[in-house]
Amino acid sequence: MKLVFIGLLTFLPALSWGQHQIRVAYFGETITHYGLKGAYDKVWKSHESSKESGATIKKEILWGGSLAVFRHPHQLVGVIASPEISLRRTGKRGGLIDVAFAPAYFRYFYEGKTYEYTGNEFRKIPLAGRSAFLPTLSVGGGRDLSVNKQIPFMWYYRVNVMRQYPYNSSSLMRFALEAGVIKKF
Repeated sequence: MKLVFIGLLTFLPALSWGQHQIRVAYFGETITHYGLKGAYDKVWKSHESSKESGATIKKEILWGGSLAVFRHPHQLVGVIASPEISLRRTGKRGGLIDVAFAPAYFRYFYEGKTYEYTGNEFRKIPLAGRSAFLPTLSVGGGRDLSVNKQIPFMWYYRVNVMRQYPYNSSSLMRFALEAGVIKKF
């Protein structure tokens, strides 16, 4: 139920009109710990400045939400739902730099069978796993193809640094790579 509630809050920006974007990406810690990420971003504030050479530089603040699913084979399947705030700078040739923060909700499910001892027998636990808070900081780059070629797409990459609370009796630092495309509307 928590995951459904967080998921609905995550995609709240989709209810408003204006300039928006959809992202689809590979999301994983390594090639063997793989997954997918989908996101919706809405431009909150945008500022363009022109240089003396005629080049235009665009700076944007975006907000939105994302949903990522990844798998650690023979261990767990994780689901991350998060609202995101991003700062993006697009240069005169379309190169972009991106920084984002996401206070994420992380729910993972064990892949193996999990049992609980009830006092006189063992009972199988369906969808066994845990929930955690996963604040995430992302830094990345890419290219906006609409700057020179009038194609409403961007390709991008991000390095995600995440801190999982709780993890056993402490916390766990996680890293993930994100690489994908953005469709602008």
